[in-house]
Parts: sequence; C-alpha cells; structure tokens
Amino acid sequence: MQKLNGLLLVNKPDGLSSVDVLRHLKQVLGWGVKIGHAGTLDPFATGLLIVCLGRGTKLVPLLADITKGYRVVARFGQRTDTMDKTGRVLEEKLVPEDIASLVPQAVQLLGSVYKQVPPIFSALKHEGWPLYALARGQHKNTDELTALVDAKARWIWISKLIIESVESPYVTFECEVSKGAYIRSLADDLAQKIDLRATTYELERTFIGPFCLTQAYSLFDLSDPESVEKYLIDVEKARNLLA
Repeated sequence: MQKLNGLLLVNKPDGLSSVDVLRHLKQVLGWGVKIGHAGTLDPFATGLLIVCLGRGTKLVPLLADITKGYRVVARFGQRTDTMDKTGRVLEEKLVPEDIASLVPQAVQLLGSVYKQVPPIFSALKHEGWPLYALARGQHKNTDELTALVDAKARWIWISKLIIESVESPYVTFECEVSKGAYIRSLADDLAQKIDLRATTYELERTFIGPFCLTQAYSLFDLSDPESVEKYLIDVEKARNLLA
C-alpha cells in the first residue's frame, strides 16, 4: 500500500486522549507511519480531532492558527482543580435564582478580547514538564503552580459566544475562539463575571476552520488501512481549503 498523505477527520469519543487516537491509528496503519494531530482534546472532551498523516503533518502549523468552534455545558457555582468534571471539587456556591438573566450580562462583561490565564491542568510546558504532570506529581506547591500559569497568560479572541440554554446550575453555550484559548478557562472566566465559578461538564469541538464535525468519522470507521485511505483528505485539497 502506498504511503498515506493527508488529513483524517476523527470524531473523538469521551474517555480517550488525543494520543490514544493516534495510538489506535498506528496499530491500524503500522508503527512506522508519520502521524500527528492538530489541537489536543482532553480525554473527557469529544468532537473533531484532525489527524495528519505523512506530508499532511506539514499543515499542523496552519491548522493551529485558525478559529475553532465548541459546544460547552458548564456547571456554574462549582470549581474543581482541573476545571472539568474529572477533578476534585474545591468550591461550591449556591447559584442565584435569576441566573438566566445574569448569564447574558456575563457574556457582555467578558467581551470579545481578553488576556486568559490557562488551567493549571494543561499541556503547557515548564522546563520540559507539562503543567498537568507538575500538578499531579506535586512537584510544585499550589502557589508556585498558580504563579506559573499566571505568567503564561495570553490574549485570546472570541468570535462568537451564544448562550443555548440555562437550566440551573448548568449553562450550555457555543463559542468560536482563536488559537490558544482554553475552553475550561473560558467557562470559568464567564462565571466569574457574575461572582461565580464554573466547571466544564461537556466539551465538544464542532469545527476547526473549514473542517466540521459533521464530516468526521468514528474510530469504528477507521479499522483498516483501506478505510483510512478512503476517508483521507488529500494534502493539496486541504491546503486549498485553508488558503
């Protein structure tokens, strides 16, 4: 079989890391295949993961720089150490009865551009260590970890943030964001505008630039080299879509 070059749109399931998806495909295609992905999804998250094969790996920088879309379900009034449902609960607060009217105010207060502090449990690296490894391994104390992430704050842009529903204490919204935005932090930043905290319970990536979740395939569809080749997007076609 000829070498495979291009992009593969995968619908990542809950419970697998982005690396787990690559491992599955290496088992299907052979461990010598050149493979990578564009944009990590947390294990609890679902949705579009773009896997790059062969010459397709050269498109990773282009894919990293474009707008991404997400659908989010966040629990307001709760904070965990990981900022998602897998973490240890650190804080609980009663959600106001008028939360449905407060959330739109929070959206306005958050604005479209701000400097975001990333989560402590993230893949950002410090001295070669991902921050989540430092946090889990307790290589640093809480104050040191907080100082590290504060130093790594970056400007992000929110192209769209639309509230889909408010069913207290859960708030569901869709957003389109720039490179470098952390959605767990975004949900918590939104809640903080109305004196609450938030934990992300569901996170689904719906698109990356021109590539949509509706075009993606499950891992069950990618069980042999022939199916991978069938669903692969040619490098030049992908490059033209990104132009």
